Amino acid sequence: MKPTLAVLLKAPHPGRVKTRLAATVGEAEATAIYRRLVERQVSALPRPWNATIHFDPPNAGEEMRAWLSPLRSGLAYLPQSAGDLGARLNAAFVTHFSAGNRSVIALGGDCPGLDQTLLESAREKLLSADVVLGPSADGGYYLIGLNAPCAALFEGIPWSTPSTLARTREAVRRQGLRYVELPVLEDIDDAPSWERAAQYFLPQDRLPQEHPAKSFP
Repeated sequence: MKPTLAVLLKAPHPGRVKTRLAATVGEAEATAIYRRLVERQVSALPRPWNATIHFDPPNAGEEMRAWLSPLRSGLAYLPQSAGDLGARLNAAFVTHFSAGNRSVIALGGDCPGLDQTLLESAREKLLSADVVLGPSADGGYYLIGLNAPCAALFEGIPWSTPSTLARTREAVRRQGLRYVELPVLEDIDDAPSWERAAQYFLPQDRLPQEHPAKSFP
């Protein structure tokens, strides 16, 4: 059985997406970049797999369908639960395992290096491991796959920090779970990381030159 993909996304509203990037390029451009990243990710989802968009805010269902359904047929849509990222991830896993799925892979939309080949690799690793993690260069992770729900992996984790992945590894070990990791990739959170992502996009999709990349403290 193919795994189910749970893709956690926000509606592309200025001021609510890519806020670190917006500090350099402005909210409108940051939102446009977010849309490009998500569209690339959704288009890269393996076609035979079941995929559900878990969206936020909860009233954005029609907006998300109008945006993403033309990119890939067969997408399902569910509002995200309340709570922090851990609570929302755990709720997504519980939902899909309760529906009878044997393995579930959760991801976001801001890692342009995550393609069909890596998603297939994650699926294969779940045949012999309990958990698969996709480490991101900033200390978090761009993907997590499970063969059974495990709320402990999402409790007490400092989200969106350089220690997110390390603390998740600790939680996995405490639970006695077998885990493997995918290659390290970069999430796009600021102007320098967007510039480095140019290899994945056409020239017209890159950050405009009038908004040069800046370093963040």
